[in-house]
Amino acid sequence: MDKYVADMDNNKVKIYKLPVKKIIIQAFIIPWVFKREILSKLFIPIFLLVLLEYVNYGKSEDINDINYLLVLFSILIYVYFAVTCHRIILLGDDFIPQYGFRMWTVRDTKFLIWMTVMILSIWLIMFVLMRASVLFIHISQYNFSLYLIILFYSFVFILAVYVLSRLSLIFPSTAVDEMKNIKWAWNITHGNAWRLALIVVALPMFIGFTVELIESAVGSSAMIDAILYLVTLLVLIIEVSALSLAYKEIRNSNT
Repeated sequence: MDKYVADMDNNKVKIYKLPVKKIIIQAFIIPWVFKREILSKLFIPIFLLVLLEYVNYGKSEDINDINYLLVLFSILIYVYFAVTCHRIILLGDDFIPQYGFRMWTVRDTKFLIWMTVMILSIWLIMFVLMRASVLFIHISQYNFSLYLIILFYSFVFILAVYVLSRLSLIFPSTAVDEMKNIKWAWNITHGNAWRLALIVVALPMFIGFTVELIESAVGSSAMIDAILYLVTLLVLIIEVSALSLAYKEIRNSNT
């Protein structure tokens, strides 16, 4: 029996099973085939992010106004990078000026706001549940085993992954000026949360783990960290492409 979900207008919409394998393959192929166009449009944000990584090497533990400004600047450039990448994949490179030089727009601000809301929401969920578990263990007369504690923390992590996956499509929709909200993102991803989790969480974790292995093997220096960060950004294009393609698939299935 086919399953349905209500959209934002309470219309009956058939649940679409996201083709994860197809999306991941395309996310690797498309950036490679159009690497010249994509890299030329992302040159400025990539250059600035790598430069900041190089300049800030060994200073991340220093607490001062300059470091705060560098972190803020890096976040703004990352938003610029992500929005540009989403627009290239979903709209084509004709919508992005040469070398990616464009003014900061309302869409970038909205993207930043959504990113902040998402991070704070997931952090709040994890903080409340973990604090509640610590309090419960403290006042309880039972002696909980380490395995039960690990099991609970795993549950909290899985819950955070689930929420992130259900809301993740708000990012590509914002990048292409399609006015959506959390309710829309939650409804349209119904039935695809764990498929999206493979794209939104599993793929970045694999990439991050791989980079950490490389760094541990080759050592650390300002130049090595900058090079590895460049590699991370290049691979991040694949991740952003995957999320854009997932959004495109689900959006087109409901039109």
